[in-house]
Amino acid sequence: MTFTEFLQGSGEERAVEYIIRCSKKSPIPAIVHSRLWKLLKIYFVTGGLPEVVEIFNRQKEDLYNALHLVREKQTNLILAYEADMAKHSGKPQFPFAAFKDETFFKLYFFDIGILGAIGKLSPKTILDYRIDFFDC
Repeated sequence: MTFTEFLQGSGEERAVEYIIRCSKKSPIPAIVHSRLWKLLKIYFVTGGLPEVVEIFNRQKEDLYNALHLVREKQTNLILAYEADMAKHSGKPQFPFAAFKDETFFKLYFFDIGILGAIGKLSPKTILDYRIDFFDC
């Protein structure tokens, strides 16, 4: 899922409408920017895998618990990826260096949430990150 698909799937239709209407010529009001920034950081944690987003949506009233369950699911997916790689390559590890060893199975991450989970990046680290600009 893209960020806008995540927003739609999370019941944030007004945010999607604002993003669609936004232009580089008009600044985003601070209150809208704040809401979009919070949602983007949540997306950075959850990523866009539908099953993970569904877990988040079921628990989002309790953000701490929701993100804990999200990371738990992502960890289970990662373990399944590792088991699958071990089955095919005999080596249950993630080879990040593309050309380091050509006998390694190469895995590319297209999901920001899984990438954060692989890197053991705490949801708190992401949620606490601040940025101080307010234009599109």
